[in-house]
Amino acid sequence: DPYGVKSPSGHLQIEADEGTFKLEFGSTSPGNITFVKIATSDQVYTLSSEALKSINTDSDHWRDPRVFPHATSDITKIQIVGPGNEILLTRPENTSTWVMNQPHQGARLDESTVKWFLQALAELRIAAFTSKNEFATQVTINLGLRKGQPYSLHLKSPHIDNPALLWAFLPNSETSISLPTAFAEQIVAPVKAFRNPY
Repeated sequence: DPYGVKSPSGHLQIEADEGTFKLEFGSTSPGNITFVKIATSDQVYTLSSEALKSINTDSDHWRDPRVFPHATSDITKIQIVGPGNEILLTRPENTSTWVMNQPHQGARLDESTVKWFLQALAELRIAAFTSKNEFATQVTINLGLRKGQPYSLHLKSPHIDNPALLWAFLPNSETSISLPTAFAEQIVAPVKAFRNPY
Protein backbone atom coordinates (compact mmCIF):
# COMPACT_ATOMS: atom_id res chain seq x y z
CA ASP A 1 0.00 0.00 0.00
CA PRO A 2 2.76 2.57 0.71
CA TYR A 3 3.95 2.15 -2.89
CA GLY A 4 0.56 2.84 -4.47
CA VAL A 5 0.24 -0.57 -6.11
CA LYS A 6 -2.76 -1.70 -4.07
CA SER A 7 -4.85 0.60 -6.30
CA PRO A 8 -2.63 0.91 -9.43
CA SER A 9 -2.65 4.11 -11.43
CA GLY A 10 -2.28 2.08 -14.63
CA HIS A 11 -0.98 -1.14 -16.07
CA LEU A 12 0.81 -2.59 -19.06
CA GLN A 13 -0.33 -6.01 -20.25
CA ILE A 14 1.44 -8.07 -22.90
CA GLU A 15 0.05 -11.34 -24.20
CA ALA A 16 2.39 -13.87 -25.81
CA ASP A 17 2.38 -17.59 -26.61
CA GLU A 18 4.06 -18.24 -23.26
CA GLY A 19 1.28 -16.48 -21.34
CA THR A 20 0.26 -13.04 -20.09
CA PHE A 21 2.67 -10.56 -18.52
CA LYS A 22 1.17 -7.67 -16.57
CA LEU A 23 2.92 -4.75 -14.87
CA GLU A 24 0.99 -2.55 -12.42
CA PHE A 25 2.14 1.02 -11.81
CA GLY A 26 2.08 2.59 -8.37
CA SER A 27 3.03 6.02 -7.08
CA THR A 28 5.99 8.16 -8.07
CA SER A 29 8.60 9.08 -5.49
CA PRO A 30 11.17 11.90 -5.39
CA GLY A 31 14.09 11.18 -7.66
CA ASN A 32 11.95 10.42 -10.72
CA ILE A 33 11.23 6.85 -9.59
CA THR A 34 7.95 4.97 -10.12
CA PHE A 35 7.00 1.86 -8.17
CA VAL A 36 5.89 -1.14 -10.25
CA LYS A 37 4.70 -4.63 -9.42
CA ILE A 38 4.34 -7.76 -11.53
CA ALA A 39 0.69 -8.75 -11.15
CA THR A 40 1.48 -12.35 -10.19
CA SER A 41 4.06 -11.37 -7.57
CA ASP A 42 4.07 -9.49 -4.25
CA GLN A 43 7.45 -7.91 -4.89
CA VAL A 44 7.61 -4.19 -5.70
CA TYR A 45 10.30 -2.76 -7.96
CA THR A 46 11.45 0.71 -8.88
CA LEU A 47 11.51 1.97 -12.44
CA SER A 48 12.79 5.24 -13.84
CA SER A 49 9.84 7.48 -14.63
CA GLU A 50 11.61 8.34 -17.90
CA ALA A 51 11.12 4.73 -19.02
CA LEU A 52 7.35 5.13 -18.63
CA LYS A 53 7.25 7.88 -21.26
CA SER A 54 7.54 5.21 -23.97
CA ILE A 55 4.29 3.68 -22.69
CA ASN A 56 1.88 6.11 -24.31
CA THR A 57 -1.88 5.70 -23.76
CA ASP A 58 -2.78 8.23 -26.47
CA SER A 59 -4.25 6.19 -29.34
CA ASP A 60 -2.89 8.65 -31.95
CA HIS A 61 0.63 7.84 -30.74
CA TRP A 62 0.20 4.31 -32.13
CA ARG A 63 -1.24 5.35 -35.50
CA ASP A 64 0.78 5.35 -38.71
CA PRO A 65 1.86 9.00 -39.28
CA ARG A 66 2.70 8.48 -42.96
CA VAL A 67 0.33 10.22 -45.34
CA PHE A 68 1.29 7.97 -48.26
CA PRO A 69 2.05 4.46 -46.91
CA HIS A 70 3.19 3.02 -50.26
CA ALA A 71 6.36 2.99 -52.33
CA THR A 72 6.51 5.98 -54.66
CA SER A 73 7.95 3.65 -57.32
CA ASP A 74 4.46 2.09 -57.53
CA ILE A 75 2.88 5.39 -58.62
CA THR A 76 1.91 5.35 -62.31
CA LYS A 77 -0.37 8.43 -62.39
CA ILE A 78 -0.26 11.83 -60.69
CA GLN A 79 -3.35 14.01 -60.98
CA ILE A 80 -3.53 17.31 -59.09
CA VAL A 81 -6.78 19.24 -59.24
CA GLY A 82 -6.68 22.74 -57.78
CA PRO A 83 -8.55 26.02 -58.10
CA GLY A 84 -8.93 26.61 -61.81
CA ASN A 85 -6.30 24.15 -62.99
CA GLU A 86 -5.60 20.47 -63.35
CA ILE A 87 -2.50 18.49 -64.19
CA LEU A 88 -2.23 14.85 -65.19
CA LEU A 89 1.11 13.05 -65.39
CA THR A 90 1.53 9.39 -66.28
CA ARG A 91 4.45 7.02 -66.27
CA PRO A 92 4.31 4.32 -68.95
CA GLU A 93 4.87 0.78 -67.71
CA ASN A 94 8.49 -0.35 -67.26
CA THR A 95 9.86 3.20 -67.64
CA SER A 96 11.09 5.83 -65.20
CA THR A 97 10.11 8.78 -67.39
CA TRP A 98 6.98 10.81 -66.66
CA VAL A 99 4.78 12.26 -69.42
CA MET A 100 2.36 15.20 -69.21
CA ASN A 101 -1.11 14.31 -70.50
CA GLN A 102 -3.02 17.36 -69.29
CA PRO A 103 -3.26 20.28 -69.85
CA HIS A 104 -0.39 20.22 -72.39
CA GLN A 105 -0.17 16.81 -74.02
CA GLY A 106 3.47 15.75 -74.42
CA ALA A 107 4.98 18.89 -72.84
CA ARG A 108 8.49 18.45 -71.50
CA LEU A 109 8.52 17.94 -67.72
CA ASP A 110 10.91 19.25 -65.12
CA GLU A 111 12.19 15.96 -63.71
CA SER A 112 13.52 17.67 -60.57
CA THR A 113 9.99 18.88 -59.72
CA VAL A 114 8.56 15.39 -60.21
CA LYS A 115 11.29 13.96 -57.95
CA TRP A 116 10.61 16.67 -55.36
CA PHE A 117 6.89 15.88 -55.36
CA LEU A 118 7.44 12.13 -54.94
CA GLN A 119 10.01 12.63 -52.17
CA ALA A 120 7.84 15.22 -50.38
CA LEU A 121 4.89 12.84 -50.55
CA ALA A 122 6.97 9.98 -49.12
CA GLU A 123 8.25 12.18 -46.27
CA LEU A 124 4.91 13.87 -45.50
CA ARG A 125 3.81 13.13 -41.93
CA ILE A 126 0.52 13.73 -40.14
CA ALA A 127 0.74 16.44 -37.48
CA ALA A 128 -2.58 15.55 -35.78
CA PHE A 129 -5.71 13.42 -36.15
CA THR A 130 -9.25 14.69 -35.62
CA SER A 131 -12.85 13.79 -36.37
CA LYS A 132 -13.62 17.11 -38.07
CA ASN A 133 -14.72 16.74 -41.70
CA GLU A 134 -16.87 19.78 -42.47
CA PHE A 135 -14.24 21.58 -44.54
CA ALA A 136 -14.46 21.97 -48.32
CA THR A 137 -11.73 20.45 -50.48
CA GLN A 138 -9.41 22.99 -52.15
CA VAL A 139 -6.85 20.69 -53.80
CA THR A 140 -7.17 16.99 -54.62
CA ILE A 141 -4.24 14.69 -55.35
CA ASN A 142 -5.18 11.47 -57.15
CA LEU A 143 -2.52 8.80 -57.56
CA GLY A 144 -2.74 5.70 -59.72
CA LEU A 145 -0.82 2.75 -58.30
CA ARG A 146 0.70 -0.22 -60.06
CA LYS A 147 -0.44 -2.36 -57.13
CA GLY A 148 -3.61 -1.76 -55.13
CA GLN A 149 -6.46 0.73 -55.25
CA PRO A 150 -6.05 4.33 -56.48
CA TYR A 151 -5.11 6.81 -53.75
CA SER A 152 -6.70 10.24 -53.21
CA LEU A 153 -5.64 12.94 -50.76
CA HIS A 154 -7.94 15.92 -50.24
CA LEU A 155 -6.31 19.13 -49.00
CA LYS A 156 -8.68 21.50 -47.26
CA SER A 157 -8.42 24.91 -45.57
CA PRO A 158 -5.64 26.07 -43.18
CA HIS A 159 -6.18 26.07 -39.43
CA ILE A 160 -7.63 29.35 -38.20
CA ASP A 161 -5.39 29.37 -35.13
CA ASN A 162 -2.28 27.98 -36.86
CA PRO A 163 -1.80 28.87 -40.57
CA ALA A 164 1.27 26.59 -40.72
CA LEU A 165 -1.13 23.62 -40.68
CA LEU A 166 -4.02 22.76 -42.95
CA TRP A 167 -6.83 20.24 -42.76
CA ALA A 168 -6.72 17.21 -45.03
CA PHE A 169 -8.70 14.05 -45.50
CA LEU A 170 -7.20 10.57 -45.72
CA PRO A 171 -8.54 8.19 -48.38
CA ASN A 172 -11.02 5.53 -47.29
CA SER A 173 -11.24 7.07 -43.84
CA GLU A 174 -13.53 9.33 -41.85
CA THR A 175 -10.55 10.84 -40.08
CA SER A 176 -9.34 14.36 -40.83
CA ILE A 177 -5.66 15.09 -40.39
CA SER A 178 -3.43 18.15 -40.12
CA LEU A 179 -0.58 18.63 -42.61
CA PRO A 180 2.09 21.30 -43.13
CA THR A 181 0.68 24.13 -45.25
CA ALA A 182 4.02 24.43 -47.06
CA PHE A 183 3.40 21.17 -48.92
CA ALA A 184 0.12 22.42 -50.37
CA GLU A 185 1.59 25.80 -51.32
CA GLN A 186 4.15 24.06 -53.54
CA ILE A 187 1.46 22.34 -55.62
CA VAL A 188 -1.40 24.87 -55.78
CA ALA A 189 -0.22 26.04 -59.22
CA PRO A 190 1.27 22.75 -60.44
CA VAL A 191 1.13 23.27 -64.21
CA LYS A 192 3.88 25.88 -64.24
CA ALA A 193 5.85 24.08 -61.54
CA PHE A 194 6.06 20.81 -63.47
CA ARG A 195 7.01 22.34 -66.86
CA ASN A 196 10.64 22.25 -67.96
CA PRO A 197 11.87 25.86 -67.88
CA TYR A 198 14.94 25.25 -70.08
